[in-house]
Amino acid sequence: MFYRFSVNFIEIAAVLLFILTWSAFKDSRQKAGELVSAFFYGLLLEELDIYFFRTYHYGPGFFLQIGSAPLAIAFLWSVILASSMAISDRLGLPEYAKPFADGLLALLIDIGVDAIAIRIGYWTWTIPLSEGWFGVPAGNLYAWMWVAFSYSAATRLVRWMGRKDPGRYAYQVLVPFAAYLFLFIEIICIGLLSLKFGLKNESQRLWIFYGHVAVFTVAAGLGFLRRNRQATGKKVPAILLCSRLFIHLYFLAALAATKIVFHEPRLATVAAAAFLADSALCLRKTPVGFADGQIFRNAKR
Repeated sequence: MFYRFSVNFIEIAAVLLFILTWSAFKDSRQKAGELVSAFFYGLLLEELDIYFFRTYHYGPGFFLQIGSAPLAIAFLWSVILASSMAISDRLGLPEYAKPFADGLLALLIDIGVDAIAIRIGYWTWTIPLSEGWFGVPAGNLYAWMWVAFSYSAATRLVRWMGRKDPGRYAYQVLVPFAAYLFLFIEIICIGLLSLKFGLKNESQRLWIFYGHVAVFTVAAGLGFLRRNRQATGKKVPAILLCSRLFIHLYFLAALAATKIVFHEPRLATVAAAAFLADSALCLRKTPVGFADGQIFRNAKR
């Protein structure tokens, strides 16, 4: 009963979050285009990952679906990518560091969501729940980082080209394909390296994930130390920040409603910690203000 209701709820919520985010970007064709591009990227990577790698599949009951991937997942991908990039922009990081920060911001949602979702039945991995990261393959964790990194890097390249020639913003339509090509090559290369070094089980592969976290953290951290303070405080639509917190809160509520929290207290702790960390990034020093008829959270130092 909970599963059937929650699947429909997620679909409705995902569509609403996308529409509200689109509405917040209605005065910027560039940002609206990036949001749509992120949606198609999410749909493309889900379809092709399932086709090529066959490491997971989605549960039944999703009403809006193309091929093997529910549209709700692509809508959520678009919001996660857009919100991650908005937060890293607001921090005033140098351009080279932003894709690394975006990878960490995307991961912050995955570590608090994925292991709960598979226990509810939204999707299923081919490994047992006792392996990997609470049943999530190590490869999925660092793949989330590369998903955000590749989309962010490609989109920021288009932004850079567009500043020199506004007509080049049209290249955003190519971003989903370029970003997925980079992601696919990365997954294959890391998979071959893990085989070469004899990393055969998920416990061993988790060290690849930890290595990714270390590298991305150092890159983003160095960028934070060299951030442009004058570039901080950019306006971020409140819906982007609220969307991230909604995703965390929904899965924390599902954790309690299904009583999984009593069986997996460590998972509950990780999910709560991810929510608190994301809350600190989204809400710290961001009083609510109004601009152009939209509610924004303005980061002020």
